[in-house]
Amino acid sequence: MSGEAGILARPLQPDPDGTCPHCDRRRALVFVRREPDDRHEWIDVYRCRWCEATTEFAWSTAQAGRSISMTSRQVRTASVALPVAVLALGLAAPRLAAEQSPYAGLEGREIKALSPEEIEQYRSGEGMGFGLAAELNDYPGPRHVLELAADLELSAEQRAAAQAAYDAMHAEAVRLGEAIVERERRLDALFAVGAVTPEVLRAALEEIGRLQAELRFAHLAAHLETRRILTPAQVERYVHLRGYAGAGAHAHDHHGHGHR
Repeated sequence: MSGEAGILARPLQPDPDGTCPHCDRRRALVFVRREPDDRHEWIDVYRCRWCEATTEFAWSTAQAGRSISMTSRQVRTASVALPVAVLALGLAAPRLAAEQSPYAGLEGREIKALSPEEIEQYRSGEGMGFGLAAELNDYPGPRHVLELAADLELSAEQRAAAQAAYDAMHAEAVRLGEAIVERERRLDALFAVGAVTPEVLRAALEEIGRLQAELRFAHLAAHLETRRILTPAQVERYVHLRGYAGAGAHAHDHHGHGHR
């Protein structure tokens, strides 16, 4: 069939046995929708459950119902559209299944809110970025100053002072880090046994927040102390050696007390 097919002579509604006018299968037509039509007042749209072709049955109060067939192109389009949609859904299903929560798999953690790496970093007193506000504003950290001691031409007195600043900071960081891990473990246990109330939760979080603040203070205070140990030229040299953009721009302006 090509071009526009003639109007099929049909009853007001589809055959009682629901025969499709396109594939002639019985009990095939499924009602889709009813919509107004300027020419026929109403159009009832049916789709064949077998060939997926759509047939419109037009009717009005002034005219006996007639079935308006579709062009061959329309039939082919209707026949293909739904299977394509179903196929698309089928292809999307594995993708939707794959797009699971980014937290999937974390339920097996020792402490849900902390990765094993984070636990180790807390316990070992690592920086974990707590000193970045200082480090990236020309306030050197003691550990890196000691690593660059030769390039910075530190004196014996400066080395000893930087080492003391690092040792004090590290000891405090280890103590606080261990405490934070333990508090996080307790928080995890509260949720695990269903023993959380708003009051208990607030108290637990306030304690963790207090420890986090103390830990950050320990790291940043060490940067303050380290900058007091160095000369402005050494601070500027440090910033260059560390490769920071705009290196040394504030080294002289914000030096503070200067070399002791």
